[in-house]
Amino acid sequence: VNRGGTPLNNQEMRNALYQGRSTKLLNRLAQRKEFKRATGNSIRSVHMKDKYIILRAIGFYFWKKEQLVKRSGEKVRYRSDIEELLGETMEQLNRMNESALQELEELFCRVMDDTYFILGEDAFRIPTDSGRRRPVSMTLFESLFYFMALFTEGQDGTDPKEIETAVGEMLEDSVFLNALTYNVDSKIRVDDRFQVVT
Repeated sequence: VNRGGTPLNNQEMRNALYQGRSTKLLNRLAQRKEFKRATGNSIRSVHMKDKYIILRAIGFYFWKKEQLVKRSGEKVRYRSDIEELLGETMEQLNRMNESALQELEELFCRVMDDTYFILGEDAFRIPTDSGRRRPVSMTLFESLFYFMALFTEGQDGTDPKEIETAVGEMLEDSVFLNALTYNVDSKIRVDDRFQVVT
């Protein structure tokens, strides 16, 4: 059927396999002005790259909060298999009710707004010594999403300057930077970057 066409990437295959609430949610989030503004409108929708980066952030958020569970009720353990994590995340989103999905969408948008207003439109770009502007980093996106979600959910009145300082310190941490850029889906690197974030 697809002879002569372009092979589907993993996210496009996931989109076909897990049709339902998960795909609708990812479509909505990728179109939200909050997401576009926080990423400088620079994540292309070609091959669903925008949906991929959002799904990774949600998947690791659920996993880190120990809220990612299989249909059987068993907690998902991350073993360097990003495809399994993302598939389980899509399945879980499909099982969630509309009010829970609405809460997740609201959290996502508040995190995007908070990140943009505190850190600017380059928040998800790894800084360079040369000042050259790098593309948005998916690993920094998912790390900062979790970090900012903790403050957004807590509504603890943390001074934005403290958040800005904490993020600046993270970006000077060599362990964190290595975890953002090398062998990024290995369990060791994932644990490294989320350990620094928390």
